[in-house]
Amino acid sequence: WRVAVTGNTALIASGFQQNWTGEGNAQTLTLWTQKVSQVNQSRKATVTISVDGSSLSKSFTVNQSEYRFKTDKQSLSQFAELNPASQTFTVTSDGSYEVEEPDWITLQRSGNTYTATPTNNTGSVRGGNIRIRLTDPAMTSAPIDLQVSQRDFVFSVNATSVSAGVLSNLNHSVTVSSSGKWTASSNNTDMVPLTSASGSGNRNGETLKIDVTKNYSASKRDAIITITSEDTGNTKTISVSQPMYEFSVSGEQTPSVGSSASTFTRTVTCSDPAKWDVNSSDAVNFSVKKSSDNKSFTVTILSNEGDGKKETAERSATITVKTTDESKREFKIEVKQAGFKPKTN
Repeated sequence: WRVAVTGNTALIASGFQQNWTGEGNAQTLTLWTQKVSQVNQSRKATVTISVDGSSLSKSFTVNQSEYRFKTDKQSLSQFAELNPASQTFTVTSDGSYEVEEPDWITLQRSGNTYTATPTNNTGSVRGGNIRIRLTDPAMTSAPIDLQVSQRDFVFSVNATSVSAGVLSNLNHSVTVSSSGKWTASSNNTDMVPLTSASGSGNRNGETLKIDVTKNYSASKRDAIITITSEDTGNTKTISVSQPMYEFSVSGEQTPSVGSSASTFTRTVTCSDPAKWDVNSSDAVNFSVKKSSDNKSFTVTILSNEGDGKKETAERSATITVKTTDESKREFKIEVKQAGFKPKTN
């Protein structure tokens, strides 16, 4: 009779010879299995004993279980940047091993289950591997690298400046994208009061309303909005600008006219064209009329020549142009009209 091995022949010890032969019965056949050389791989071989010159044979199977060295996960889900939830993984090994983690992750072990907890991340995206290395001297294997990563800390504003109008275009909003809480402050609360000036944090953005008050002053105004991250102390700034309230009247302030009847027209520039008026201190001789489009007024001056035979005195009037809103602006024109002197032969 003879013995043959099929299947994974490396399972049987090297001292065994294929087609080993023998005679008679009641003989003991001893087989030794080789120690596994690779992790996580089971082996199987079939031993067949056949009688020469006959169809008689007997077979049996030799199964060898795997040498286990593996984890239940290849990677952990990406950790949140702030207050990240812990995650677990389990190591299965038939031999001794050691675990090495990145310096931003703390591991706690319970049996062969590990709980990974990262610290808060206030910087850019970070990643790495939790490395599990087999230390069994009788077995060699590549280490297992469990991939880990953590989201970056977001803190940005979608605008760096806002331009407001004098009396309109006053309500603006910007988007603050932040992983954590933030606050906003204004260095000019008369101009930008900031009634709602904080956020709980949202990577996709939260709205900061910038409502600018009307500017009735003769000067342009500026404000700086400072947005501060409570977690990092980093700041973002938004500059807010607003032009001055305009109010002006064209032409000279002290015009002089002749004694004959005349008119002149002045253009008025006002931030609110409907909010100004004009009057004369002598509405009889120096009458005023505002244009329908609120852009100008006309002064009509009567003749100062009387009957054309007698001398007349010089006369004057004050034309007052003033706003009727909170700006309380005023412009005066002092008009002088020459007296009449009849011609003499």
